[in-house]
Amino acid sequence: MTKEIKSKSKIEESQRLALIENLKEFGLTENEALIYIELTRAGVATSYKLHKLTGIGRSIIDSILEALVDKNLITLENTSSSKLYRAFPYKNLASLVEVKEAEVDALKKSLDLMQTNFSEFAKGSTKDESNVLHYYGVEGLKQVIWNTLRARKKMRIFEVSRLSAFLQASFAEKYRQEAVHRGIVHYDLTNESFMPGWTDVTEYIENHQKLRYIDPKILEIKFEIYIYNDVVGMLDYRNNELLCIEVQNKYLATLQKQLFDYVWKDAIEMFVTGPRGEMGIKD
Repeated sequence: MTKEIKSKSKIEESQRLALIENLKEFGLTENEALIYIELTRAGVATSYKLHKLTGIGRSIIDSILEALVDKNLITLENTSSSKLYRAFPYKNLASLVEVKEAEVDALKKSLDLMQTNFSEFAKGSTKDESNVLHYYGVEGLKQVIWNTLRARKKMRIFEVSRLSAFLQASFAEKYRQEAVHRGIVHYDLTNESFMPGWTDVTEYIENHQKLRYIDPKILEIKFEIYIYNDVVGMLDYRNNELLCIEVQNKYLATLQKQLFDYVWKDAIEMFVTGPRGEMGIKD
């Protein structure tokens, strides 16, 4: 075997391993991913041929093929002499994403319902509810932000920067779409007198976002604070170690709302100046 053939073989193996890892992210097992890749390469094949190509045992390969058919990634074609399998284009993975999204939406609804039920269950308690929750890393940061979608129509924010500045744009846009869907209006206080374009969710810009500028000489905002319902969320995402805390206490939340409103009334209103939410203050 020449060096060129060996090099090509190594590249193909590396690509195959990378594809397997990618497909596992979509919920496929390693064997399902391997069969899908080999079937895509072969175009059409019997289970026996796939057994020879992958080395996967005959006793389990048929069940794996059935699972891939159920996931709409391959199709079965019956002939007079054999069963032939053919791979659908990889774009069919989009259907798996839709399934995952539906599952997540169902979990969110279930969580909201569970929260309501637990609240009803605990109404007999004579103690004031108070709790402090800590979250860690980027996923913890996302969770704190997503939790704010429980806000009852209004949320106050001492803002350091836009969501897209410290999280993926796709997550930030999905959050804004959900805020629009739930009818939540965000009142943001910021030290930034100008903001470049930051979103394509037009309805959020027009009806669900109000910003006012406060001079940092009066109040310097270096710690992001979310205030809604009886919750105060505090975020520090400037350092490598993300600090995310939720305090559930109605007295603290009431105090923070009063402080926010006191500053808000004297802050300078910001105006939309562009189609993607560009904002500034009038001279």
